[in-house]
Amino acid sequence: MKILSAKRKILSKREKVFLGCALTAVIGLALQQIVALPLMDVAAAIDRKVLEAEKALAATSALAAETRALKNEHEQFAEGRLQDSSDGHVMSGMLAELENIAGSSGIKITDMKPDRVKNAEFYNRFSVNMVLYGSFHHIVEFVHTAQIAPHQFLVKDLTVSRRSSTESELKCTLELSRILFLPEEGSE
Repeated sequence: MKILSAKRKILSKREKVFLGCALTAVIGLALQQIVALPLMDVAAAIDRKVLEAEKALAATSALAAETRALKNEHEQFAEGRLQDSSDGHVMSGMLAELENIAGSSGIKITDMKPDRVKNAEFYNRFSVNMVLYGSFHHIVEFVHTAQIAPHQFLVKDLTVSRRSSTESELKCTLELSRILFLPEEGSE
């Protein structure tokens, strides 16, 4: 046994420190390769997923805000444009309204012909063809008043001509219309 122990060389303190440092470095590199790098890859993947989810959430939030804004805009637009009576009542109300506007604008109506109501899927279009006489100023005032709130008629065709070369009164032929939305099914 003595021979064996004599052959066995005991490491010096310096060699033990060097061996300890080398083993620590090898274990550290092994831990980095086996544990740390995969954990960093997992963390990076989680970060990417979080960023993608945040982008999707931001897009969804923006879409939801845009949807709310459009819904509010639609409700404001549709307010007052919902047909709540029969086609005949709506048309007679329009004719009376146009006569009032003409009277307040100093216009003479010589012809007023309501067209047949044009039905679409979710709205009705009410149109009236008119022949008016008056000064240019009065005609412009009539058309302007008919187009703005609360009347909000749409002007489709408008022609202005002179009755004769000696008269200052103008003849105006125009088509005015109004679109009213039909009530939704089940909301009546």
